[in-house]
Amino acid sequence: MERKKSQHFVWRRYLQNWTYNGSLIYCLKNNEIKDRRPLKCACQKYFYRLNEITQSDLNLLQQLYINGMEPVVKEHAIRILNVFTVLIHDRDALLRIASKNKEVSHDLETLYINVEEDYHSKIENNSIRFLDSLSEEKTDFFGDSESNVEFNLYLTTQYFRTKNIQEAYLSRAANIPQFGESLSRSWPVLRFIFAHNMAMGLSNKLNNTSLLLLQNNSDVPFITGDQPVINTKATYHSSTNDLTEELELYYPISPTIAILINLKSNEYTTRKYKVTKKEATSYNNLIADASHQELFAQDKSHLEPYLK
Repeated sequence: MERKKSQHFVWRRYLQNWTYNGSLIYCLKNNEIKDRRPLKCACQKYFYRLNEITQSDLNLLQQLYINGMEPVVKEHAIRILNVFTVLIHDRDALLRIASKNKEVSHDLETLYINVEEDYHSKIENNSIRFLDSLSEEKTDFFGDSESNVEFNLYLTTQYFRTKNIQEAYLSRAANIPQFGESLSRSWPVLRFIFAHNMAMGLSNKLNNTSLLLLQNNSDVPFITGDQPVINTKATYHSSTNDLTEELELYYPISPTIAILINLKSNEYTTRKYKVTKKEATSYNNLIADASHQELFAQDKSHLEPYLK
């Protein structure tokens, strides 16, 4: 079994929508703009590798987070917790039986390196149709209950899988001396739980959801970043990073298309809206403010306003 060393926290297929000549994308990183292949963007070696998470870590998660959840959400979170319980149980059992077997140890390490990357690949492969539909300005799938659940899980997974959200969470965990180390090890589990819970919440409020498809024909095309899904109501990179009860999700699909999902509608609505140059700039600024290290565009000039 091959180890997937370079692991992406932004989907490569998604970034293809910003490529020129079908292969290169402009990336702003460390105050430099360079053209790169999407394969080399928003990735890190073994980013999704599971740390030496223990059953005690999972017990603490249940105590601190899961026990206080609403019944339906709690039930779903416990199912996710049980999956990781089985993984830990099997890992520890195999290590006890063959602790000095290098082949077993290697295969277990490979499994724990690949397991979440494989999970993201599965979600992405199932979501190509959503990305293609939105690129063609089609939103009918969003009103179908089954497709809505699938798309919302894709969207919330793209939100929580990033390095930006991970570091924000780990920073908070570090401020809890008695639990910080344990919570850091178990972040991959919480990442699953938070994404699934948000997706369920979005789908449960479908009848009060407004989906705005933003069309951008201005001379300020949409850019994207290594935090491609953002909550426009959140403040990123601050001591209260993303701690808000308001939710409005913005997701650029290409230089000319983006979506805005708002949960305060009196009924389910979808419509198209042509953004102005000023509005496009505002959305780009939000993406830039929320990014961790990288911004992406189809043309170098689109990133130059964000050089320091």
